[in-house]
Amino acid sequence: MKDLFKPLLPHIIAIATFIIILFLYFKPAFEGKRLPQNDVLQGRSASKEIRDYREKTGEEALWCNTMFSGMPAYIISTVYSGDITMKINQTLRGFFPATADVIFVNFICMYIMLLCFGVRAELSFIGSFAYAFSTFTILSAEAGHLYKVLAMGYFPLIIGGIKLIYSQKLFKGAVITALGMGLELASQHYQITYYAGVLIAIMGIVYLVFAIKSGDLKPFLIGSVVVIISVVVGIGPSAARLMTTLEYNEYSIRGKKELTPATDAPQITEGLDRDYAFAWSQGIWETMTYIIPNLYGGASGESLDKKSNTYQALKNNNVPLQNIKGFTQNVPTYWGDQPFTGGPMYAGITIVALAILGLFTLEKREKIWITVGIVILTAISWGRNFEALNFFLFDHFPMYNKFRTVSMSLSIVTFGLILLGVLGIHNFLLLEKKEQLIVLKKASIAILSTIGVVYIISMFMSFEGPKDQEMKLPEWLLDAIIDDRKAMFHSSMFRSLLFAVGVLGVVYMYVIDKLNTLYLSIALSFVVVLDLWVIDKKYLADDDFKKEKDAMEIPMTQANRLILQDQSYYRVFDLNNPFNNAHTSYYHNSIGGYSGVKMQRYQDLIENHLSQNNQAVLDMLNTKYIITNKPENPVFTRQTALGAAWLVQNVKTVQSADEEIAALNGLQPKNECVVDVSKFKTSKTNYSNEGSIQLENYDPKHLTYKVDVNGDALAAFSEIYYPKGWNAYIDGKLTEYIRCNYVLRGLEIPAGKHTVEFKFEPSSYYKGNQISLIFSIILIVAIIGVVGLEIYRVIKMNKQLS
Repeated sequence: MKDLFKPLLPHIIAIATFIIILFLYFKPAFEGKRLPQNDVLQGRSASKEIRDYREKTGEEALWCNTMFSGMPAYIISTVYSGDITMKINQTLRGFFPATADVIFVNFICMYIMLLCFGVRAELSFIGSFAYAFSTFTILSAEAGHLYKVLAMGYFPLIIGGIKLIYSQKLFKGAVITALGMGLELASQHYQITYYAGVLIAIMGIVYLVFAIKSGDLKPFLIGSVVVIISVVVGIGPSAARLMTTLEYNEYSIRGKKELTPATDAPQITEGLDRDYAFAWSQGIWETMTYIIPNLYGGASGESLDKKSNTYQALKNNNVPLQNIKGFTQNVPTYWGDQPFTGGPMYAGITIVALAILGLFTLEKREKIWITVGIVILTAISWGRNFEALNFFLFDHFPMYNKFRTVSMSLSIVTFGLILLGVLGIHNFLLLEKKEQLIVLKKASIAILSTIGVVYIISMFMSFEGPKDQEMKLPEWLLDAIIDDRKAMFHSSMFRSLLFAVGVLGVVYMYVIDKLNTLYLSIALSFVVVLDLWVIDKKYLADDDFKKEKDAMEIPMTQANRLILQDQSYYRVFDLNNPFNNAHTSYYHNSIGGYSGVKMQRYQDLIENHLSQNNQAVLDMLNTKYIITNKPENPVFTRQTALGAAWLVQNVKTVQSADEEIAALNGLQPKNECVVDVSKFKTSKTNYSNEGSIQLENYDPKHLTYKVDVNGDALAAFSEIYYPKGWNAYIDGKLTEYIRCNYVLRGLEIPAGKHTVEFKFEPSSYYKGNQISLIFSIILIVAIIGVVGLEIYRVIKMNKQLS
C-alpha cells in the first residue's frame, strides 16, 4: 500500500498546497459568508418556482411561468435524471463553498491536463494556479458568472485527453476526453465551449499537417477516430439538455427572426444583432493589459487615495469632504472600448515571460498550434475593432452569431499562454546548461523589449476614453482623472518590469546552479502566486464577502407584501428595469425577467408594445399589478386584466408576422383576437362568447380549465404559445390549438361543459433522458475500467521492482 501511494505524493502535496492557498484567499467563504453576486441572485429569483416545484413533488417543472409570462425551464433550471456528468460536477463542487468551488475545478482540471502533457507535478502546480487565479477567472467568479468559470475549468480535460490519444495512450486518453467533454457540457456555457472547440480544431489541423509531413499518417487517423468516438460518448450524457436547448433555440432571440427589419437596419434574419453581439469588444491595444494590468485604468470604477490627482483636484475646488470620499471610491479610470469592466484581463507578466521562454524551447508542433490559437482567439476578442475577421465570421461561420461578449475568448487565450509557459519551462529544464543560457538571453531580450515597446507606444496615447464626454464632468476634474490614469499606467508598468526581472532572475539562478529543480519550482511558484494574488485581491477582497443572509436575500418590499395578499392567478409588471431584472420573479409571475435567450416573439412584443405601454397587451397578459415602488403608491391595481382565459367573439385575420404584431395596436382583446391565417386556421371568424371558462388547477406543466359554453367558442389563454411540448386536451382528447395575439394560445371549444387541459410534454426531454442514461452508463463503465487498469499497472510495477 505504501508503494502504491508513493507516486501520488508529489500530487498530494501540490493539491494540498493549492487548497491552503484557496482557503487563505477565500477565508470568508469557508466561514460561511457569500459574495453578493448579481447573476447568482438573478438565477435564484428566476428559478424559484422551478426549485420549489422540484422540492415539493420530486419532479421537474419543465416550464417556468414566472419569467416573461412563461418560457421553457431548460435554460433556467432543469435536472436531467439520466445525466451522470451533472452529478460528477456537483460532487467536485461539493468539497468547497460557493465561488471557491469553481476556482478549485479550474485548478484540478488544468493540473490533470498538464500531467497529460508529461509535465512534472511542481510545474503543473504553477500553471494550474495561474489558470485558476487569472484575473479573467477571478473577475468572472466575483460577478457570479459561475457557469462560465466551470466551462473554463473543464475544457482543459478535453485537451489533455486528446494529447494522450495522439501520444498512443488511447484508452486512458479516450476516457479523459469523454469525461472532459461531458463535464464541459454540464457547465452549460456553450460560448466558452465554442471557443474551446476553435482551439481544439486548430490543434487537430496542426497535428494533421505534421502527420502528413512525417509520412506517419496512420497513428493520427486512428487517434482521430478515437477522439471522435470519445467526444460522442462525452456528449451522450448531455443529450437531453442539448436536444431541449437546440429545440428551443429556434424560438429564442438567437434563432430566426420573423419581423421584417427597418429599412435602415442590418438585414439580420437569424442570430443576434451585430451591435448586441459585439458590445463587449476588446480594444486592440487593450490586449496589452495581459502584461500591464492598469494600462487602461483597471476597472470602470477604481478607488483612489488622498494622494491622487483626482482627490487633490476635488479638494482644491472646494468640494465637500464627504462628496470627495464618495467620488474617489469609484473613479471612472477605465478608458477602453467596452461599456464597462470589472477589471483588466491580466494573465500575469510572470506567465507571459514563461510563455515567451516557451517560444524558444517548445517542439515545433506544439508551439504552432498553441501560438496560432492565441493569435486567432485574441483577434476574435477584438470584435468590432477587427471587422474584417469578426464580421465575416459573424455572417458565415456556423453558430458564431448566437453569442455575444466576444471578449470571453480571452479565457482561452489565457489558457494558451499558460500552457505555452509551463511547457516552455518544462522543456527548458531538459536542455543542456549551455543551451539554457542562450535561450534565457534570447527570451530576456524578447520579454524586456516587449515591455519597453508597450511603454514607448503608450507614452503617445491620450488616456482619454470614448465615454469621457458622456460623463459631463468639469474639465478640471476630467484632466485630473486622466493624470491618474497615466500614473496608474506608470506604476503598473514598473511593477510588471519588476516581476519580469524576478522570473528571469530565478531562472538564471537555476542556470548557474544556485538553485536545483525543486527550489526553482518553489521560487517560480512564489513569484507567480504573488504576481496574481496582489492584482486579484484588488478586485475580490475579504471585504466583498457578506453574511449569507445579506448576500442571498431577495428583498421583500412593501409592494411585494401588498400583492401577495392576492391568492388568485395574475401577472405583475415591475417598472423598475423590468426586462433586465428577475427579482420580481422570486415572488410573482412576471411579464419581465432576466435572460439572454428569451423568446424572439416575446422580445418583439417588448420592443413594439410593452415598451410603448400598450394597455391592451398588458390586459391579454393578465397583468393585474404594476409595481412602481413610489412610497405614496407602491402598487397600482389594473382592473382590466383578462385573467387566465376568456372567450372571444371575433377573429381578426392577418397574413404575416408583421401584420400580426401591428394588429395589436388598437386591439380589444376581451372581444377579439388576432390570428395569422397563413399558419393557423380557424373554422369561423365569429364565435359565441356566452358562457364561462375558469382556471381550476395550476401546475407549471399542467393547466386545467372548466368550460361551460352555449355555442361553439374560441378561448384565448394568457399563456405563451410554444409548440414544442404543449399539448391541448378537451375532455382527455388531444386537440389542435392555435397561436393568437402574436404570443398567446387559442383553442376552439364545442358547445357544452368541458374540461380543457394544457400539458407540457416535450418528447425531446423524455427521449433525451433515455439517451443520456445509456451514455452515462457507458461513461461510468469506462471510468471504472481506466481507474482499475491504472491501479493494476502500479501494483504490477511495484511487484516487479521488489
